[in-house]
Amino acid sequence: MSEVNLGRVQGGGIFYSTASSGTSIAKSTLTPTGLAPLVGDCVVFPNGDLRKITAVSGTNVTCGSVSANFKGDKGDTGTTSSIVKTAAEWESQNPVLGAGVFGYDSTNKIIKAGDGTTAWKTLPILLSTDFSFEKASWSDIAALSESGSADKYFSVGDEKTISLTTGEQVTLVILGFDHDDLTGGGKAGMTIGMKNLLATTYRMNATATNEGGWDESEMRTSTMATLLSQLPSDLQGVIKQVNKKATAGGASTSITTSADKLWLLAEVEVDGTTSAGYADEGEQYEYWKTVKDGTVAADRRKYLSNGSGSAGGWWLRSPSVSYSANFRAFTSTGYVNYYNANYTRGVSFGFCV
Repeated sequence: MSEVNLGRVQGGGIFYSTASSGTSIAKSTLTPTGLAPLVGDCVVFPNGDLRKITAVSGTNVTCGSVSANFKGDKGDTGTTSSIVKTAAEWESQNPVLGAGVFGYDSTNKIIKAGDGTTAWKTLPILLSTDFSFEKASWSDIAALSESGSADKYFSVGDEKTISLTTGEQVTLVILGFDHDDLTGGGKAGMTIGMKNLLATTYRMNATATNEGGWDESEMRTSTMATLLSQLPSDLQGVIKQVNKKATAGGASTSITTSADKLWLLAEVEVDGTTSAGYADEGEQYEYWKTVKDGTVAADRRKYLSNGSGSAGGWWLRSPSVSYSANFRAFTSTGYVNYYNANYTRGVSFGFCV
């Protein structure tokens, strides 16, 4: 297998060597294999030594002096140069590392550097080679999102599966970065949504009306609140409130803005529609431009029970601007349609961290 760099930043990688700690080692001793080592990357040796690569030539790499050692004790202060814990230990203990103390997450293979004041969960990631959206804790995801660097570690379309408190599995996908407006000002670093549909179908309102639009719908005021409470507590704790737009209902094209933590997509956020009223409800997500083609019906098909069930129609938060009884939705075959608000259809929610 030939070596690749995957467009990564020089000096951002960690390799593991089976060789004894030293300044000259063979590339063949390094893992992950297939990834080309770069100057500035780090190598961890069997005895716990961490050295930075200073030169790469042919089949060998040259390393500098020992920067840290990961065989230290598991204390949380500045009494050792490095601390090793599992992801679960870091998550539950959330210690403050002493200034200059390295913390190593042996589950996700990430390194953070302490500053003496910041708790582990909010420290930025210093180095990583085996870190993904699927494996990362929600606290780490939120920290990267808030720092504006999430797109350096994750990509649009990356997936992560969670369990609701009901036991239902839900696969999430990254829809975009720096897309949605935070209610308190600025941009939310990441927008995430469901890949498929929940097992249960829901109605938009108890009766066939879209009066009050998304803002006053049963789906927003009741169902979304219930679903939010079913998310894992660590995820609930990092979800950001954002402004979501929708037409006002009653066949109006005027726009109402709601402050939401959990919400349904608008039509424009999927297919980029230019139709009057609907086009003002937001902007198309990158996911629906590059991972899926939101203008193609087949790409808009979603399936009940997190993909294991049959194809189902799914609600959008967009009230019809032609009829006062309906909300827009995609059919089970992926076409745009509208249904009476008291019909039940699939739910695929989104949120920001």
